Amino acid sequence: MSQSSTSAWSLQGPRLSRRAFATGGACAALAASVGAQAQPAAQLFEKPVYIELFTSQGCSSCPAADRLLTQIARQPNVIALTLAVDYWDYLGWKDTFASTGHTARQKGYSKTIAGSHVYTPQAVINGVAQVVGSDLNSLIREAKTAYGKHGALSVPMTVKDVGDKLIIDVGAGGGTASLSLVRVASSREVEVARGDNTGKQLSYTNVGRGRVPIGDWSGGAKQFEIAKADTIGADSDGWIITLQSYENGKPGVVLAARKSANI
Repeated sequence: MSQSSTSAWSLQGPRLSRRAFATGGACAALAASVGAQAQPAAQLFEKPVYIELFTSQGCSSCPAADRLLTQIARQPNVIALTLAVDYWDYLGWKDTFASTGHTARQKGYSKTIAGSHVYTPQAVINGVAQVVGSDLNSLIREAKTAYGKHGALSVPMTVKDVGDKLIIDVGAGGGTASLSLVRVASSREVEVARGDNTGKQLSYTNVGRGRVPIGDWSGGAKQFEIAKADTIGADSDGWIITLQSYENGKPGVVLAARKSANI
């Protein structure tokens, strides 16, 4: 699918074009099916990749992308995060994982990634590229070119479990960035009772349940720490830590990413 076709589902003021979205979503689902059949069961991603999937329980074409993320999330080299947005709630079902913060983050990427639009399912790769989230072939292709782009995933980072803390050592690199931790629910099931996915039992992997700021990084080697009590909660059982640059408050390139063992 060409990137121009995704604009048919773009956020247009306070509402979205639902008819055009349904057509584009069918194409995205087909692309995912073809891509999945074409790929072997072996490791799919040659380079490390950090993927944020913007999705919604109220989006009829999102389940294909949610399933794809589940298939690739535990692969070597992949750190994957599901972020549910709230702008499909008007169709009659309030997404149980959505937050205005996720929606604002997606809108922010539309300002910092060239040619980006706000649509679902959308996969943002290393903070520097985006594709239809159900298109495996595009994910694989963009992951190759997004590695190292603008310094993506180029900064060394290690995370150590020490007593009641996590110790994060960030190496030297270029620019400035913020270090943060996202609390993650490794697996969740939702039965949708209303809206476009009525009656469906949807499965989700690595669901983002809250972001915790850790500190700022200015390009030099620096050590950070966070209490383990802040890394998980009643709604989460793991974490993802990212070092990410921001442009005028909008998310940009992800310079480093690490995850807990169960994510």
